[in-house]
Amino acid sequence: MQLHRALAAGALGMSLVSASPSLARAQISFGLGGGVTSPTSRLSDGYKSGYNVLATLGVAFLRVDAMFNQLDDKLDPSGHTQIWTVNANLVANLMPRSSPIVPYLIAGAGYYNNQYRVTASGSTIVGSGSTSFHDFGLNGGAGLRVNLAGIGVFGEARYHYVFQSGFHSQFIPITVGVVFGR
Repeated sequence: MQLHRALAAGALGMSLVSASPSLARAQISFGLGGGVTSPTSRLSDGYKSGYNVLATLGVAFLRVDAMFNQLDDKLDPSGHTQIWTVNANLVANLMPRSSPIVPYLIAGAGYYNNQYRVTASGSTIVGSGSTSFHDFGLNGGAGLRVNLAGIGVFGEARYHYVFQSGFHSQFIPITVGVVFGR
C-alpha cells in the first residue's frame, strides 16, 4: 500500500514538474487601445461616428475585453449614446504567435450597457436626463498584431450586434493599440 502511494506521489510530482514550463508559457497578455466607432444600420440614422477605448486580457486563445464607445446624436449636439461592453472572445491566430506579424480572427459574446444622455440649457431652463438598456450581444472580426520584443502593436475591426428589444444596435469599432505579453 505504501508503495502505491509513493508511486502515485512520484507520478503527481513528475506531472507537476513537466507542467511547469507549459504554465510559464501560458501566453498571458494585457492590452490597451482606442479608435473610431461607426454606427451601422438603424443606429446610424440617429448617431454620428464616435470613439472607443479598449482594455483586454488574454490567456492563450481566450480574451476578455472591456470597451467603452461614445457616439454623438446627429440632431441634438448635447445628446450622445455610450455603449459599455464586456465580452468573452475566442481568438484564432492565422500564424504562430511567435511570428513577427500575426493576423487573427476574433469572435465572442457579451454584456452591453447602452446609455443615452442629453443636457439642455436655455435662457431660463437647464436640465439633463438619461436612459439605459442592458442587453446580450455578439461580435466578430479580424485583426493584425505586429510583435516587437515582448510588446505588440495591434489593429482590429469588429462588428457588434446587440439584441435590444424592438431595436438592435449595430456598430463597428476600429481599434489600434498595444499589447504586453504573449
